[in-house]
Amino acid sequence: MVKHLKELYYDIKERFWLYLFSMVILISGLYVAELAGAFVEKFTYQCPLNDTIHNMLPLVNANILASLFPVIFSIIVFTYFIFFARKDLPYIIFLVGVYNFVRAFFLSLTQLPPPYPRIDDYPYFHFPGWYFGTRDLFPSGHTGFPFLIFLAIKDNKFFKWLALFFTLSIALGLLLMRVHYSLDVFGAIFIVYALYAFCEKYIYKYFKK
Repeated sequence: MVKHLKELYYDIKERFWLYLFSMVILISGLYVAELAGAFVEKFTYQCPLNDTIHNMLPLVNANILASLFPVIFSIIVFTYFIFFARKDLPYIIFLVGVYNFVRAFFLSLTQLPPPYPRIDDYPYFHFPGWYFGTRDLFPSGHTGFPFLIFLAIKDNKFFKWLALFFTLSIALGLLLMRVHYSLDVFGAIFIVYALYAFCEKYIYKYFKK
């Protein structure tokens, strides 16, 4: 482990400006997405949309899938890219930041009403609602991030399919708790794919080691 951390240190030293640029994009993207989320939360009207998949699924407290799995997956992702695919680490940081910019753009365009009933509309479920905004909906960040990693992993089939497993599990948890519409979940997948395809064609060449 010490060896890998030393190699990471020398890699950051060698590609300092690339890492710095990627971190600026990541931090600013997260900040802009946070601002967009705060903006849409100001709207207080209640007019939930009908969702076909919500109507098919039971309302279940799947907080392990929707809250714990993203944390576990984030740890796995950065462990993987530090120890197994360090050459792509700045690119991954950049992609996550850009996706947050894209998310912020879509969030600010249309303020969707929260689904009803959501899991936190029933106090007996003991749902920690701080993790989810009520109108911070389209596209889903919880779904988009693991699917982006699934696309970005090129050389390791195990981690690639593990990322897909987390994508599907988290998406299922979001729908079971109705904290996202199915539009948010599937929309995130299409937007992430379009973003990834664009970056692969026009931007990835600048990140190749």
